[in-house]
Amino acid sequence: MTLLVPANFPPATRPPLPHGPTFQVGGQRLTSAEVLALLGPRLSEHRRQRLATAVRDRSYTIPLVMDGLIDYGNISAILRSAEALGFPCLQVIETATSYKLSRGTTRDADKWLDVTHWTAPEACLGTLRARGYRLLATALTPSAVPLDQVDFSIPTA
Repeated sequence: MTLLVPANFPPATRPPLPHGPTFQVGGQRLTSAEVLALLGPRLSEHRRQRLATAVRDRSYTIPLVMDGLIDYGNISAILRSAEALGFPCLQVIETATSYKLSRGTTRDADKWLDVTHWTAPEACLGTLRARGYRLLATALTPSAVPLDQVDFSIPTA
């Protein structure tokens, strides 16, 4: 399931994770509060603080969109970087007819990411626009705006 939360949601009200209200654990569904209650006694205070910081610092306000990538090594590198930088929401447009295989892996970064696969750019970009996102693309042109001049307080994909 993908949850795209516009950047204008106040941090206190935006969901910290893209998942529904419950998680499948073994044969039962548990709320996040129930999972935390079960794990809490088994976690050190240091570990508890690290988890809270990691969840707090993740941003679902800027979904990354990948299109036209054919090298699995590059895709894996982007997934690892996105996870490390706290951008867990990725949109992958799969329009290539063949891919260059790579020995590189995501090093399990993908299990912490919310990746949605699309077969056409129009569907992906239309969905993002409908949800209120401004779309940016990289361009090596004289009229390109440097990244540090982009206002990311505006919902941006």
